[in-house]
Amino acid sequence: MASLRRAEDRAEAALADQRIAAAVVFGAAAAVFAMRYAGAASVGSAGPDYGHYLIAQNWYALRDNAGEGAFDPPAVPFLLLGLSVPLGRMGALQAAGPLAAAALLPCAYYLLCLFTPRWGALLTALAFSLWGQFTELITFGGVTNLFGIAASLLAYRAFFEATESPTAGIRPTRREVECALLLVAVLSIHHLTAFVTGATILVWTGARLASDKPQRRAFAWSAGRTMGLAAAFGAVYIPYLFGLLDSEVTAGFGRGFDIGQAVELPAFVFRDLTLVWQVFLALAVTGLWRFDLRSPGLPFAVAVLATPFLLVFTILGTHPVRGLFYETFAIVGIAALWSARDGSLRVPRKLPARLLGLGRAAFFATALVGIVTMSLALPEHQQRALSQYHQYYSPGMTEALDWVGSNTPPGATIAVDRGPAGDYNDLWQGMATGWWLEGWANRRAIYEANPVLLPFKARWPDSMDANRLFAGDTTFENGHLRVADNFPLDDAALPSIHTAYLGDYHEFVGFSSPRLLNSDGTVSFTLDEAAQPDASAGITGTVGWAAGTYAGPGFRGERRVTFEGAADAVTLAMNFTLEPGTPWSVLEVSLTMPPLTLAEFQDLPSGRVALQVPDSFGFSRERATLELRGTNLSAGALVPAYLSPGVRGAGLRFAASNASFSLLATVTVTALPDGAPASHPLSLSTAAGVLAARSVTFLYVGLDSPANIQRFDRDPARLTRVFANSAAVVFGVR
Repeated sequence: MASLRRAEDRAEAALADQRIAAAVVFGAAAAVFAMRYAGAASVGSAGPDYGHYLIAQNWYALRDNAGEGAFDPPAVPFLLLGLSVPLGRMGALQAAGPLAAAALLPCAYYLLCLFTPRWGALLTALAFSLWGQFTELITFGGVTNLFGIAASLLAYRAFFEATESPTAGIRPTRREVECALLLVAVLSIHHLTAFVTGATILVWTGARLASDKPQRRAFAWSAGRTMGLAAAFGAVYIPYLFGLLDSEVTAGFGRGFDIGQAVELPAFVFRDLTLVWQVFLALAVTGLWRFDLRSPGLPFAVAVLATPFLLVFTILGTHPVRGLFYETFAIVGIAALWSARDGSLRVPRKLPARLLGLGRAAFFATALVGIVTMSLALPEHQQRALSQYHQYYSPGMTEALDWVGSNTPPGATIAVDRGPAGDYNDLWQGMATGWWLEGWANRRAIYEANPVLLPFKARWPDSMDANRLFAGDTTFENGHLRVADNFPLDDAALPSIHTAYLGDYHEFVGFSSPRLLNSDGTVSFTLDEAAQPDASAGITGTVGWAAGTYAGPGFRGERRVTFEGAADAVTLAMNFTLEPGTPWSVLEVSLTMPPLTLAEFQDLPSGRVALQVPDSFGFSRERATLELRGTNLSAGALVPAYLSPGVRGAGLRFAASNASFSLLATVTVTALPDGAPASHPLSLSTAAGVLAARSVTFLYVGLDSPANIQRFDRDPARLTRVFANSAAVVFGVR
């Protein structure tokens, strides 16, 4: 203990020199930047959200063609505009995340020096800025979050100092004005961070008013002046905030997260180096004991620790994971109170020397272990996050976006299609590519997305139409299911069934690529080559239907899809007649299943397949039953799917025992996700209608969406290829 004490004294004495402290703090920040930048610069891309930073840059630079609007408050877009001068557009984006993480360190140090020795503040700030989960924000694109958190730490210190010795009256103090300006700076960086910061200050104010009766009146004046000034200065953002509020409320803002997941959700957020964070949390909870009830620091510590949880489990259920990112500073910051040696004005409780020594040693060891382990784990975290969140940025994408920007008119509208992602937001690749096309190519786009994840509600109808366009040539909807059919252009959707999810629909299961084979499977014929142009579709009463015929070598056939909306049931009926001497005796149909869908085939011999998307964070997902009935057909056998590369699924094979045979396959959905839209009368939409209604002039289709590329290639009367490379195919709309 004595040697630790001497080391602390020497470190504290050195850091007392402001020049040394500045050199050490900013040197440590530079090291954090270098570690994170090494990963960011190792790839030729940036995360999905960086696309809307590009949109915002174009808007603030008065050269926007996308029509998305400001998209982000001005601070980060203007910073990126400045960085792009020496680094280029991509270089500025890659440097922004590491720079934001590095900015956390000096800001955290500056705040913590109010309560802890300088050496404790330095270790804590370093551990805080190296947290592995911040890597997800950097790689996905949460730069505004990180810069906003950094600015909020400065605002917290200013608010503490402004109200530590409060005064009554109307005239604000200089520190109150500075705090108000810092709060507006947070709002100028990121609206959600500003909301959490403001909520924390309100909880802090309430706790202080309840605990400090002698200064209650003066504190109310100081806090009121500060918050009133911040509200007045920030009034310029009211139109922007109301635009966001409309979207957020419709998406579920104001609804809490299920309290039953109070353990599961934090465990997910702190899933990396969990033991280190458990020790930090234990030190934080016990560290609150360092304050007595009269200390002005106790309301602040309680507020920063409790507010994110209160928000997530009351009104911030739409942002459960991101909301808990604000707990990180509270945990390490309050744990750092154990580094304070003796009682003082801000950490007044005096503890027995042995207990205090054990607490300080535990904090010192945890901080060092945390810094070392997080530094060593950082490259792995970065590579894992890059592989997850940069999936959408395929090789050649920059070239494709450059072509769009150079070869389409400024007023063009491009519809963007990408393959689904194995993630809770399974349409994020279309959304990410759409943002990047709008930002990088500076063209208006309608793109696939889960609408409630888009900031502005005005853009929801665009994405809902893009989802319909790329789901199928004909789509039926009733508020529970979307049934999409591509006949006769393509049998990749024969049909596909989409369940209501996150304000619209996402693919659940589909039928695809039917073909006839000979008895030993050595000769095959894909039925879409025999599809006749006599397809028709419509709604009869409460049933939607799409029908067509096949005429191929040695056979004729019919297919009909019916969607019984009242029962949430979809049936594919196929009937075939074989000519004498034909080799065909086997029918094969593939099931398409996106990454989230699971199928159980143990009851396939009896004609039943169970389908489901498993629960996630306690939210129930989809369940359905596929029933197979055949006339003159054997029971189904499971075989490898006959699908385009990259499309996931399973094959079902049936042997025919007669020259006439039929298959009836019915999917009945028995459970839908929480929050599905309300039922509505069955409606019918067509791809041609979407193209006309949205004035779409080009389609941008990623190569990870091969079925749609095939579908559009087979529609030369309406679409023609104008560009193709290793990332995408661009079609012109005739």
